[in-house]
Amino acid sequence: MANEKQKLPLENKMEIKELPIGSIKNDSDQPRKVFDRESVQEMADSFKTTSIINPIEVDENNVIVTGEIRWRAAKLAGLKTVPCKIISIKKEDRLLRQLVENLHKYEMKPYDLGIALKAILAHTRQIRNSSSDKGYKKLAQLIGKSESFVSEHIALVEQLSKPLQKAVRDGKVPATTAVRVVTRVPEKYKKQVQNKMLRGEFKSRDGALSFASAMEREQDNPKTIKKLLQHDYSKYDSSQAIDSAVRTISPDESDMFRASLEPAEQMRVITDELKRWLKNYSFKDISPIQKMEVKMTLTFLTTTIKDWLAGVNAKK
Repeated sequence: MANEKQKLPLENKMEIKELPIGSIKNDSDQPRKVFDRESVQEMADSFKTTSIINPIEVDENNVIVTGEIRWRAAKLAGLKTVPCKIISIKKEDRLLRQLVENLHKYEMKPYDLGIALKAILAHTRQIRNSSSDKGYKKLAQLIGKSESFVSEHIALVEQLSKPLQKAVRDGKVPATTAVRVVTRVPEKYKKQVQNKMLRGEFKSRDGALSFASAMEREQDNPKTIKKLLQHDYSKYDSSQAIDSAVRTISPDESDMFRASLEPAEQMRVITDELKRWLKNYSFKDISPIQKMEVKMTLTFLTTTIKDWLAGVNAKK
């Protein structure tokens, strides 16, 4: 027994073979469900001149572990064989390996990511340190992402209604907006809020988040909640307009503080806030769309101030 040669598990070997492309099968359980045709075509065009540099990983049954996009491109390019690394791998490790490759090499749809992350947590018990530990932190470390990245993508699957999930998959509602609004709103109002999002009432993320913050702030005030839910925000074209409508129904602490001051003191507080904002955000630091909105807001404010001062001067 002592002299018997110890066998290494197949997954520790690096066996690379040229396999007929027709003998290779895709994995129907892999996390990526959508493949960009243009990207596959571009890769196929490159294979016609350079062939495949990185081998495709397959298991003992020639089912792809990683590299399905390369396999699709190789078929499109008309290649007869492809280099394959043959490995043996457990189901949970397989899913994790596929997810990591898709995350760091190719773009994945948020909903597909959420499904994959949830599946990894379900199949990989060692990720959780206890029954109360969701395992988000450990999983985030394994895939090289933040804990909030993991929790938000799993929330897409667990907390959004089926219609809103479909809207996210179809690109009608941004994934991050949907998750951050729904997770912030009290449970008993989630369905009504999701219906408002499905109707397209919020044309910007900031407007939607302002509404969600008010819902969270007013959860113990049913009359105010009712007003927030009954209001139609689809008539507003900017986040500032939605925020103003929300604050009219549900003033936050800063609004109530300003309301308690004398007019001159209110103006000083508002001016200080504006000066602080202008100091913290230079024009080059904000996005092109935000630049347009900020410029319009400041131009409108300048005109309003000039009109107000003209009225004051006229009365002198």
